[in-house]
Amino acid sequence: MPVTREDWSGELATGNPAIPLVLKGLAGKSKGGGASSIPVFDEEEEKRWYLKAPNNPQGAARLVAAEYIVSAAGRLIDAPVCEVRPMTIPDHFEGIIFPSNLTLAKGIGTASQEVPDTVLNGQLLHRDRDDNRCRHVGVFALFDWCWGDDPQWLNCSTEDEKVYSHDHGYYFPPAGNDWTQAELLAQVDQPHPLGHSADDLDLGEIARMGNALDAVTRADLCAILRSVPQEWGIPVDDLEVLGFFLERRAPAVATRMRALHVTLSSP
Repeated sequence: MPVTREDWSGELATGNPAIPLVLKGLAGKSKGGGASSIPVFDEEEEKRWYLKAPNNPQGAARLVAAEYIVSAAGRLIDAPVCEVRPMTIPDHFEGIIFPSNLTLAKGIGTASQEVPDTVLNGQLLHRDRDDNRCRHVGVFALFDWCWGDDPQWLNCSTEDEKVYSHDHGYYFPPAGNDWTQAELLAQVDQPHPLGHSADDLDLGEIARMGNALDAVTRADLCAILRSVPQEWGIPVDDLEVLGFFLERRAPAVATRMRALHVTLSSP
């Protein structure tokens, strides 16, 4: 039987928040954009990340939560997502003003690991390059599963235009940065296709993606949602509804992926 909202009642009663990275230092100027992401180093100073502060101009705690949750969900199905981690902003960084007029506040934001040598695109380009025929399949699946909005992708010029899906703060319904229980429940059974051409997607990857979505378990989703930092202030029952939304949609999106396989296989 299909999962119900009641099946998720109490599933997140105990949390296991993720251990955040710690902001060590600034790595350049903000590139602007709606959330004024800031290039930074973590405490090991081995990787660069793009930090969205908890007081980012787009202004919603659910935006940073969506960034983190969608990336983690994408990894469950091996979609081509950038790695996103919570990041602590220590007290001594508070008050720094960036060219975008963002005054940094202490707290926990989200940090997306830098992919060097990339160009931002609002269109799903270069399907014939690298393994993008496969990677684009993950984009289609993730967008439907997590109710994508404001689609943005990175293409890496030094990896033969390999595509990465990033900036998922506006995912989950309603379209925008402030998802709600009411909209999650209203849209849970509705398809949400990307709307881009599916021509020349890899058929084997479409089949694998359907199986990957079917293999997503409640335990997988609970592990992600229990790790959401308490500092973001997302009520447990809101996270339960989000878990229900993702668990219920996964097999439906798998079915739609298999239907796409049939369509593309037809002469």
